Amino acid sequence: MRAMVRLSGLFVRICATALALSGCRSATFEPASFVAGLRVLAVKAEPPDVAPDASTTLTALAVDTEGRPISIAWSVCLLVPPLGKTLHPDCLADDAGASVIALGTGPDASFTMPAIDLSAYGRSDTTGGFYIPILARAAAGDATVTALYQLRVNSGGALNQNPAFENLFVVTSGDGGVEILTPLDDAGLVIRERDEWTLRPTFADGGIETYTVRSGDASVDATETMSISWFATAGGWSSERTYGTGPDVVFKMPPRADEPAHVPDSGALIDIWVVVRDNRGGVDYVHRTLRFE
Repeated sequence: MRAMVRLSGLFVRICATALALSGCRSATFEPASFVAGLRVLAVKAEPPDVAPDASTTLTALAVDTEGRPISIAWSVCLLVPPLGKTLHPDCLADDAGASVIALGTGPDASFTMPAIDLSAYGRSDTTGGFYIPILARAAAGDATVTALYQLRVNSGGALNQNPAFENLFVVTSGDGGVEILTPLDDAGLVIRERDEWTLRPTFADGGIETYTVRSGDASVDATETMSISWFATAGGWSSERTYGTGPDVVFKMPPRADEPAHVPDSGALIDIWVVVRDNRGGVDYVHRTLRFE
């Protein structure tokens, strides 16, 4: 079985001839938001912005709908990626040697940032950030997937913090069109075939931060941008990814007419995961379960 990379709502195959981090799709053409089998939906670092000699804890949101035990092997690759790439191809080679450092196995791992010559990485991204690749290789039975997470190297200034979910609501209309917000984690919530639920995430205060970047000879303030990825083991979404703190997204049973139905048996549980990312490497996620009848 070829290694796969699943992250950020994207499904990517590591092709035999090249590292295609933005190319090959699954041969099944399933939407990335549909979770079946082994998946790594996110990797989160706490903190997500690490200065030299400081440490962070890495956690993988790894799931397997077949219920098999999941093992995760963590590593960091210190090879500088080629210009315009996020990962050096030798990071995945069996003989990468000292350039790939094993961080241990398990659902999480600790990593201490070494001193890194950032000048070797060329220009920073638009937020002024430099990143090193963390690899989480997950295995369950005979299935394997490899998730790539870009860990931000703090080069001075305030540390970025992870965004934080507050809650996930089902939005309905009451008398006079007044919005009613029902937490999705309320007991007894049941979804039925042909239902369409409007969902709205909310975030803790301070979750969207401002930061300073250089623009020529001046320093300017910028505000983080957020992207939200939506996943489920059944049904489908009006949009697999939304941006900012809105708009709301609609969960459908079944999804659009041109997609597989993914309707479970009556009484089955449906898992929903929502992953939020800021544009500086911050991540948070929530998991909810509802019953289908």
